[in-house]
Amino acid sequence: MRKHDAITHFGGVTATAKALGISHAAVVKWGDTIPQGRAYQIEVLTGGALKADPAAPSGQQRPYQRVAPGTPLAEIHSVQRATDAAQTDATQAQPGKA
Repeated sequence: MRKHDAITHFGGVTATAKALGISHAAVVKWGDTIPQGRAYQIEVLTGGALKADPAAPSGQQRPYQRVAPGTPLAEIHSVQRATDAAQTDATQAQPGKA
């Protein structure tokens, strides 16, 4: 789903943010393609007038690292990166910050 289409449908950035229950800044930060979760929310709110594209890339997706069962956490790059970030700055100790 394209950002322009959603903003046009709702009548502006502020109206889009209000309809979704998020901040104006959050809408402004979207790229040309709306993050997948928000696209599905918009599809529901619009009664299907705007459709989420399940094949569209979301700016929120991250590459997955395949890990063999039993691999120590210290050997998993994303876990180590999150641990290092949390030790450096406690505000980084949040899910999804890896």
